[in-house]
Amino acid sequence: MIDNFLAVEFPPETRRLVVYTFFWSGLAIWVGLIARVIIPSRYFRNPWAVFCLGWIGVALGPLVVRTFLGAEKFDPISPSGLVVSVLFSVIATLIYHVFSFLFSNGDEADYQGSRQKDEMNELRELEEKYKDVSHADLLRAFDASRRFQTGQGYSADRPRNY
Repeated sequence: MIDNFLAVEFPPETRRLVVYTFFWSGLAIWVGLIARVIIPSRYFRNPWAVFCLGWIGVALGPLVVRTFLGAEKFDPISPSGLVVSVLFSVIATLIYHVFSFLFSNGDEADYQGSRQKDEMNELRELEEKYKDVSHADLLRAFDASRRFQTGQGYSADRPRNY
């Protein structure tokens, strides 16, 4: 039974297609990783995003060089092909950052870290202003004002540990 299963062979065209797919996928992963090292981004941390970024460079780089620069004998499987692929992945990353900046509504620029810094600064200002109030009362007031500003309202049934 196992001998029959191991004796199955695919046609040469199918084997060639599988080898090409695995080779280009591996090259795309390496190109995406190199481009991510050159331009670190919080958007391309997912392995699938790095893979897609590499595929953009591997597919568009040699295509643009052959089509628009007229390099008929350009070999994408060479050191220059790797450099062109990484360059186009970096360009794709920069284009993504430009468009995400132009079309952002401002919420993405105010990420969690800066919000926490703003809240800590506001809390310090309140502590300076109300030195005679206990810390727990100050935190309750700050939490209530924050919920009021965000439109969440006050929920008395939600316990808080101060």
